[in-house]
Amino acid sequence: MSESNLKTPPDAADRVFSNVPGWLDKKSAFSLPPNSNASKAELELALTVLLVDLAQSDQNFDSSEYQVIVDGLHQMFGSSALATKTLVNQAMQILKDLRGTNRFGSLLKDNLTGDQRLAIMEIVDRVISVDGAEDGFEKYIRYKISSVLGIDLIEKEQQ
Repeated sequence: MSESNLKTPPDAADRVFSNVPGWLDKKSAFSLPPNSNASKAELELALTVLLVDLAQSDQNFDSSEYQVIVDGLHQMFGSSALATKTLVNQAMQILKDLRGTNRFGSLLKDNLTGDQRLAIMEIVDRVISVDGAEDGFEKYIRYKISSVLGIDLIEKEQQ
């Protein structure tokens, strides 16, 4: 049997799991806009920093918030669970010495489409709501993230 016969076609998982509800919906369709000056890795880290900062804002970064971050990064970028674990650890190190996250939000704003930035706000909302309690500081961080991403929260809520 030749080596070419042993290779798995790139769409094999899609074909095998095509009858599993939601499988194809969970695949990331992420692509960098043509005018992007950042790499996918830089954008993944930037989003992770924002989400971890939000998750830690109530002093209780729990497993349900972590899972929303894993799902959100997979949704946006196709990130694996292992890659997300590494990104979260990097983000936590960055946040230890960081005085603000605006540069990460600006990186996302400058390099993602409007729809991609709205998808980020949906992930932000899921991180906030997953623990069943929304405090004032989480609302403030949501506003701060939406502002740096160039999204008017009122406009977002109407969509």
